[in-house]
Amino acid sequence: MRPDAIRRTPWRAALLLLPVAAAAAGGPLQGHGFILPPPAAGWTVDSDRPDAIAFSSHPGPAVRVPDVAPYGLTAGAQAYRDAALARAIDADPQAAARAWLGRRLQAPRRDIVALAVRPAALHGARCAAYDAVQVDRHDPERITPDHVEDREFAQHGMLCAHPSIAGLVVQVFYNERFLRGRAPAARTAERDARAFFDGVRWTAP
Repeated sequence: MRPDAIRRTPWRAALLLLPVAAAAAGGPLQGHGFILPPPAAGWTVDSDRPDAIAFSSHPGPAVRVPDVAPYGLTAGAQAYRDAALARAIDADPQAAARAWLGRRLQAPRRDIVALAVRPAALHGARCAAYDAVQVDRHDPERITPDHVEDREFAQHGMLCAHPSIAGLVVQVFYNERFLRGRAPAARTAERDARAFFDGVRWTAP
């Protein structure tokens, strides 16, 4: 798949965390340097820490283990104290994000098949927007009755240097995941993801 093709492809899932049995609250959640609203009703809160807020949703039939559900959605934000990365984003957001994501997306059993990065802005912050696609690496030892293999992951997000807190970088993401080559008929629309990004607010030190 060509990197520019990802921009025309609906997003899929990645960065799934183990969910807790808490429904996403109606109000926004406070992180370090940002306020994040829940994407929509029906999502659960996976993480509610100052440095990592994440929500997930698993449309369709309930499954015992959400990580092996045929379809899943994840959205959230993570904060990193990394002065060197923040300076790099200010200087050249596209190059900085490509190098950082190249390291972060490495996984022993997952291959990166496409990565597109472009300069962007989010509510006054200097950012790099990215789209990445990963697929499960085939491994015969992983074929077990209770584990779904051969999944496809796409990550869409923004890596931003905080506009008022020096040395703070915030990654905002909205992703989908499903079985490779078996995209569900009902997909999350780009406007729904954009609404989530538009709801993010920066907070002062």
